[in-house]
This record gives sequence, C-alpha cells and structure tokens, in this order.
Amino acid sequence: MAPEPDHSSLLVWCPLVPLNNLKELAGYENQLERINQAYDDWRSSMRGRSTEVDDVGIFLDRIRLLWISVGIACGAERALAEKVQAIIAEQLRQGALILVSKMLIETSDEAAVRQTLSNFFRQLRFGRDIFPLEEIQEAAVSFDQIEKTSVPLSHGRRRKSAKQDKTPDETVINGALTECLGVLSQLYVQLLSPDPWGVE
Repeated sequence: MAPEPDHSSLLVWCPLVPLNNLKELAGYENQLERINQAYDDWRSSMRGRSTEVDDVGIFLDRIRLLWISVGIACGAERALAEKVQAIIAEQLRQGALILVSKMLIETSDEAAVRQTLSNFFRQLRFGRDIFPLEEIQEAAVSFDQIEKTSVPLSHGRRRKSAKQDKTPDETVINGALTECLGVLSQLYVQLLSPDPWGVE
C-alpha cells in the first residue's frame, strides 16, 4: 500500500505559512503565489534598513507593512487574507513569548518587566497601528501583582521590594520598552529570512 502523500506536496509552498498550517489554505494555490511575491517584495523593500533602531514602533510599522502587502495580494479574498495574517500573528506571538520566557529574573522589577511583556505580546495585534508606550503602560504590572508568582526571589529581596511603590513605575515601563525592542528586533530579522519558521 502506497503511503499517503504529504499535504504540503499538494500546495504551493508559502514561507509565511508553517507547513503544519498549510493544509488550511487548500484551494488557494494561485493566491499563495501572489502572497509569496508580496513577501519577496516586502523583504526586498526592507533590505538595507537598519535593524539597530531605538523605537519599538519602527519594527511594528515594518511588520504592519507586511500585513498590508498580504491583504493586497489576496485581493477580494478577505477571508484568506485574515487567515494568513492570523497564522503569521500566532507565529510571531509564540516566538515573542518564548523569547520573553527566557529573560533572566533576579529582581522584582525584572519579574514585573517580564510579566508586562508577556501581557503586551499576548494582546498585541500586529497588524494595527498602535502607540507602543500606551500599550505597554496598559500591560504593565507592579510587584504587588507578581509577588505571588513562582519567581524565585530571596526573602530579603522580597521584603525590600514589598516596601516599594505597588503600581507600575517608570523603571518597569522603560525596562519593558527596552526588552520589547530586543524581542521585536529578533522577530523582524526572522521575518527577513527566506524561511522564517524553518522547514519542518
């Protein structure tokens, strides 16, 4: 008995869509070719632009341009555009959360920064034009909110931190913005790869 054909062999390969999600787009081969072209054009337009920037919004704007390009490539197939955009968003979100989870935690402020970034990326809508500072302020947490988590702080550090202001402060917000920039930089560089998610 012959083995069943791999579902990915039945479709045009689209680097923006992980192979595990490709079967969801069966029947859209022509549109996938246009999405591939839009992706190549986006990567070409980004070539030469610095990855050393100091503004979270710059990376989000560049990613949003990819969103727009996918929408245009899909033409009247709005459902397809939304499906592809949702797949990309989930890949970026999971990638961001993995990077955030690897942040080293030694102080309560660092724990608050990590939790703030987790909140931020869980609710971030990559295709929307946002004000990063406002979004991070909304996502920000204080020591009071993270003190019951499993973050391993020494008793002395915990007691000292508990005496600090209970609301998110500039230290946490600025720290979150700095770390967010690093996460988005890595995601952006990944998107510039011809195979951003890796062939499985």
